Amino acid sequence: MAIITMRELLRSPGDALARIDDGEPCLVTRHGKPVAALVPVDESQVESYILAAAPEFVEARREAEHARAEGRTISLEEAARELGVHLEEAEAAIEETVAEAQSAER
Repeated sequence: MAIITMRELLRSPGDALARIDDGEPCLVTRHGKPVAALVPVDESQVESYILAAAPEFVEARREAEHARAEGRTISLEEAARELGVHLEEAEAAIEETVAEAQSAER
C-alpha cells in the first residue's frame, strides 16, 4: 500500500490515481496521520462500497445487530409465513426476472 501525503495528492492527483488504476491502494496522510484510504473499486463493487459507507445504512446495520443480539428478530421463513408469502414461488419469480434482465442486456 502506497502512503501519500495530502500535499502530494493535491499537487499530483494523477500519480495517486495511476497507482490505484494499477490495483494499488493508497493511504493518504495529513501531518503524518492517516485521513483517507483510496482503493481500487471494480465496477461491480460500487454499490456495495456505497452501502457499506453510507451513515444511514451503517446505523441501520448497527440497530439490526442490536435487535438480533437481543432476540428481537424472526427468521425469513417466519416472516414469509406471517406475510403469506411462499418462498419457493418468490425465489422462482426472482430467478425468472434475473434471467429476463440478463437476456435483455445481451
